Amino acid sequence: MSKDDEDAKTGQGQDSPKVQKTAGYKTYLDNLKDNKNSKISGFIGTAKEIYAEINKLPQQPGAGASESIVAPDAAIADGVLVKAVELARVEWVKAKLESDDPVQMSHWYNTRLARLNDEYHHKNLMFADVVVVGFMKDKDTGADRLLITKETPDCHDQVLAIDPQSGVVVEVFSVHAKNTLMTLLRSG
Repeated sequence: MSKDDEDAKTGQGQDSPKVQKTAGYKTYLDNLKDNKNSKISGFIGTAKEIYAEINKLPQQPGAGASESIVAPDAAIADGVLVKAVELARVEWVKAKLESDDPVQMSHWYNTRLARLNDEYHHKNLMFADVVVVGFMKDKDTGADRLLITKETPDCHDQVLAIDPQSGVVVEVFSVHAKNTLMTLLRSG
């Protein structure tokens, strides 16, 4: 068997590295997804387990008194905001793996976050006027932050970065155009 036959059989050849380089991040993420030792492979499929953990928590009674503007104190103590950050991260990775198109990826991510918000509101783990819109890493400390919007007149054009451990607002971002938070859908 010749070297060319072996290369054809194994899928290797002189052009393989070039093909891998030009395939883009989608191929790279797919490779990470399939690799058992990858950190990303740990994210894939874990949303179901996180939701199962959340569903085991007792339903929180009404709004009640809370030091946080996001959720009842008992829910924060149970770690629901930490779980929300984990879910937002998992859902972002899944949406990123599903599409190369940023518009479609945004639509899928928003759909996945709608599920998160529905689950949290259904069990009163979050106040009704709070909507999770994403997550971020704090650039100074490297700590996770939950990004939320609040449906009140004083928070109308703001995205709030919340410390998931305490439920405290750490940073406030002004939103000058609502279309940055909307999903664009192609008509037709």
